Amino acid sequence: MSFIKRFSDQHKEIILLCEQLKMITIDAIINDISNIKAIQDKLNKVLSGHLQLEDKALYPSLHEHSDPNIVKTSKRLQSEVLVCTQAHTIYQDKYSDLKSIQADPSTYVKETIHVIDAILERIEKEERELYSLLT
Repeated sequence: MSFIKRFSDQHKEIILLCEQLKMITIDAIINDISNIKAIQDKLNKVLSGHLQLEDKALYPSLHEHSDPNIVKTSKRLQSEVLVCTQAHTIYQDKYSDLKSIQADPSTYVKETIHVIDAILERIEKEERELYSLLT
């Protein structure tokens, strides 16, 4: 299925941005906050677009698939993605501007790593449990 390649390519872009954010340090926040915020904003944009495509195109089509295992897996994974999406939304709202990041760089770093780990785990799970069934 060629559309799975498109989703996997988006995953690669999300992973790259996550890896860049995961490398942040308190010194980087102090010295280059604009770049960090730009990466965070790009990740938010790419991730939001990806999730919308999944919700509107991928999961609805998989819920109608002829293979009951694919239907069951896609429904389970779609319901699980809500937790990750909510965590990212809370994070994005909390750190919506430079001041909110600068206010407590240590907490920002910890929460960034936590959200990134959740996103990366989610991507790995989709690739392993769902996309592997479709290729």
